[in-house]
Amino acid sequence: MKGALQFPDLIRAWQGKYVIDIVDTSAMKPLLKWAGGKRHIAHELVQLFPSNWASGRYFEPFFGGGAVFFDLMPTRATVSDLNVRLVGFYKHVKSSPTDVVKGIQLIGHLGLTP
Repeated sequence: MKGALQFPDLIRAWQGKYVIDIVDTSAMKPLLKWAGGKRHIAHELVQLFPSNWASGRYFEPFFGGGAVFFDLMPTRATVSDLNVRLVGFYKHVKSSPTDVVKGIQLIGHLGLTP
């Protein structure tokens, strides 16, 4: 359709507010459990991807806990989610991982874990 937004255009429209560009995906596991998460079936889902999926950029429009993303470990990716706080969390992890680890350690030290 002429004038309709295509998926990459939508991603660019969200840049800076809801989207994180990922370039380094060294070994990680999902950081959060998320409602509707695919943690337990991610590996099976990845088996259904086309064989040439890695030839371009991976787009994840509904990141949540990121189970499929972390199972794929794409070399180039753009992830997004409508939850601004969730995206803010991941941006903080990307830009200041040491601060995140220190915060988690402090929470544990203060006995604030469930």
